[in-house]
Amino acid sequence: MRSTLLGVLIGLAPALAIAQQPQNPYPPPTMAQQPPPAPPAQQQYPYYPPPQQPYPSYPPPQAVQRPVAPPPAPALARLTLATRSMEVAQLVTACANAIDNYHLDVARKKCGAALAKEDSLAFAHYLSAQANAPDVAQKEIARAAELSKTASRGEQLFIEGYRAMLQARTADARRTYDELVKVLPGDARALVARGQFKQTTLEDSDGAVADYARAVELDPKYPAAYNFLAFALADAGRLDEAQAALKKYVDLAPNEANAYDSLASMAMRRGATDEAIAQAKKALTVDTNFVVTHSVLGDALLFSGKGKEARRSYAALIATDDPPVHHDGAMREARSWLFDGRFGDGERALAAEADLSAKTKRPGDQADALVELARVQLDRGALAEAGQSLRQARAALDAPDTTSLMSETERRRLSAEALHVRAMVLGAIGERQLGEQRAEEMGVALKLAGDPHAGAKATSLKGWVAARNGDDKAALGELAQATRPTLRLAYALAMVRAKDEDKARTVIDELARRMVNDMEGALTRPRAAAWLKQHQAASASTN
Repeated sequence: MRSTLLGVLIGLAPALAIAQQPQNPYPPPTMAQQPPPAPPAQQQYPYYPPPQQPYPSYPPPQAVQRPVAPPPAPALARLTLATRSMEVAQLVTACANAIDNYHLDVARKKCGAALAKEDSLAFAHYLSAQANAPDVAQKEIARAAELSKTASRGEQLFIEGYRAMLQARTADARRTYDELVKVLPGDARALVARGQFKQTTLEDSDGAVADYARAVELDPKYPAAYNFLAFALADAGRLDEAQAALKKYVDLAPNEANAYDSLASMAMRRGATDEAIAQAKKALTVDTNFVVTHSVLGDALLFSGKGKEARRSYAALIATDDPPVHHDGAMREARSWLFDGRFGDGERALAAEADLSAKTKRPGDQADALVELARVQLDRGALAEAGQSLRQARAALDAPDTTSLMSETERRRLSAEALHVRAMVLGAIGERQLGEQRAEEMGVALKLAGDPHAGAKATSLKGWVAARNGDDKAALGELAQATRPTLRLAYALAMVRAKDEDKARTVIDELARRMVNDMEGALTRPRAAAWLKQHQAASASTN
């Protein structure tokens, strides 16, 4: 069999059908006619025309003219892998599908098997980068870029767009993903890749919705595309449409654990903890090895007032040998103590994760734990300790080998977060001018990383510093555009002091109902709930 290049999504070419002419295309005439003379035994002059029929009384019937169908439109271009092995192409496809559905352990195995057979396949290295921890991912994306020089243009654009995104070259990433969609207009995964870039880097949920919607239009049986579409719709506030998209995901992939995990996550967005617990347990029933479901299961239990059970779920994440999954579990467990009001346990858990991350050479995870630790220390007034934690985080991010162990995008994100907390510490000790300078530095860092809301984030942080220094007039103006819960709480309290308690209550009620296991929630949800309870009691006693 002749070898051919294979696409990422494997299909078989249809067999060619040979058209047969009818046996007798012209029927004999129905009127009387002279019998033709017998042909000679051997035709001497083939250029003579055949004997003519006598002239008929009526012209012969004309063949019915049937409308000619227009030629089919050419198929829209899709990615073609530079491999001649059907087996390798199937392994790469399986790797891509596993990444789509967050089975990263499966993805690593499938991509590893593909590369064991054909290490020169750039696209497989690109997928491997997405499935591995940061240190391995850095090596894989560099290898993919090197090999892509001889790859197809579509393959090059997939790789270059992702690489630019990791390196915080946002403008380059935008141009590359736009070109990718033009070069491969029929490739649903190209649209998904651009949609993810818009959703995560540009925070453009509407743009992401448009790309994902086009992806499912191109391939209505691409299950994971409905999952991406659902969460982009949810980010845009379109929860009913998001739920419908997830239903389609489940319909197409009823045995996919991630589909039920996504239903659990969507239930959490609506505050339906019982439904979230049921869907998360169903995911684990479908696939007991789908350990990442313990994230949403633990959160649902936590916000149901079952902190002890929640920490058992987080322990399943911590026990894995996958560094990102372990770190996610450790951070959720640490914050669960804060939600339960046990700040000492929370601080100890964050410090332990920072130490372990340092020992296992995970500078990004180390800095993440230290910055959150500093935020908790700031909250209890331990400003010197908070400053020390931030210096350790800065050292981890600036270490010489950091660039090989984490992406530039992640380094910049963590650096900006450290500047955010540094500005708060300075504001808390009365150094308002220095705190505002750090807020400006944070804005510059976010802008360089391509954050479209960098300016608004810097302004709202300066509002927090102003409030901490007793300038409620400036705080009310600057905090009005805040989105972070800790800054929203500062805004609400400033409104209380300005005697606008009704508006403040609306913000505080929103914070009390928020069900997200992050540091912002851990530091605001319990306080917002306590404030509402206190003021409801005061109102009841007054009445």
